[in-house]
Formats: sequence, structure tokens, C-alpha cells
Amino acid sequence: GYLLSTIVCSAMNIMQLFQQMNVSGSIGLAVAGAYGLTFVPAKTLTRVNVMSNLVFVACCLMFLVTGLMLPSKAPASEIQYVKPHGVLAAAGILVYSPAGHSFFPRLIQQMEEPSQFPRCIRRAYLAAIVVYLGIAVPGYYLFGNATQPSAVRNIGVDLKLMPLPDLGWMNTAAALGMVLKLVPMQALVLSPLTAVIQGAMAGRIGESAADVAKPWVAPLVLLVSSILAAHFANEMALLLNLI
Repeated sequence: GYLLSTIVCSAMNIMQLFQQMNVSGSIGLAVAGAYGLTFVPAKTLTRVNVMSNLVFVACCLMFLVTGLMLPSKAPASEIQYVKPHGVLAAAGILVYSPAGHSFFPRLIQQMEEPSQFPRCIRRAYLAAIVVYLGIAVPGYYLFGNATQPSAVRNIGVDLKLMPLPDLGWMNTAAALGMVLKLVPMQALVLSPLTAVIQGAMAGRIGESAADVAKPWVAPLVLLVSSILAAHFANEMALLLNLI
């Protein structure tokens, strides 16, 4: 689920940068970049990922600034406080939004007081909810039905997705920043997934055979994920709920 969601999000931002590129091409480019980064040390990728959180913060601020600078806000008739049909889709996205469950066991092992982990994770999720609401509520109020599946697409443009005067550059800058954040994240998410698959293979076919197949695990996982991502690119919430 994490891998699929990061592939689709990366592809969406690549398409925003290269508008002539189709879904399949952007997914292929995102997957190729992720595979190339699997040869980069995990420490380096982790540092890049941590630093790129600044990009995420900048995108959130640019999203709100764009909404405040709109020449006309969304009409009040578009605002719905409750959308029952959207609850299930939102739930699937929220479950995978932290993209960190695969790292929890390692974090627990490295903690001085592992018993405090549940308390820490509750606080982390509470902080995440505050951030989500702080961006989503004013964003929906300002953009209404023009709010895009990826908020990055709303940055620097009006309700008809036309560039705003002096703000159009934000759209390209935000998309580029998110690509630089999400592609390394794919490689980080891929690592524990391939490790689990390799361990399962060693138990079934033996360690020697698993070692022979090891170089092919990551490419095959990415290939299958890219096919699923291309098929469900427009229904990502549905796919995440199925998973």
C-alpha cells in the first residue's frame, strides 16, 4: 500500500511537471528513479527524506497562500460539511498516509523505553491530525469543488487551474519538490518490503536459491506495483481500501 501510494503520488507530480507525459510514462519514470536509488545507502536516503520535509511544509504554506490570493473564492453552495460517500475513501488514504508502519519495529528496538512507544505514537497521530485539519479545512473552504486529488495541483493556479499572476511559478516548484521527496521515499519503503520477501523465499526454497533470486526481487516488486498503479491511478483510494 505504501509503495503503491508513493508511486502514484510521484507520477502525479511528474505529470504536473511534464504535462505532455501520460500516466504510464510518468509511473515508469517514477519507478525507474526509485530503482536507481535502491543502490544509494539507506542513511543518505533517510537524510534526504528528513530534509525534504521542509518541501512538504513549504507546499502546505503555498497551498494556503494560493487559496487566500484567489481572485474569487469557491461559492458557498459548493461547501458540504458531511460527505458520507467520501468517508470510506478518506479512511483508506489516512491509514497509509504516515508511510511509516514498516519502520515501527526498528524504532521500538532502538528506544530506551520501548514501553512508551504506544504513548509516543498516539501523540504523533494527534499531531498529524492537527496538521491535516489545519490544511484541509481552510483549503476546502477556499477551493471548494476545485480542490484537486493532489493539493499540489492547486498551488499557484485559480479555480479553473489557470496560473495566477506572480504565483504560477509555485506550481512547478511545488511539483518538483514533491518528486524529490517522494521518489527517495519509494526506495526507503521498498527496502523492508523486499527484505520480508527474501526472508520468506529463503524459508521456502533455501538460502542458496534465495541468494540467486535476490537481485530480481526489487525489480519484480516495482514492476508489479507499477502495473497496479497504472491500472488504479485514478482510483487510488479504492485500491488502498482493498489492500
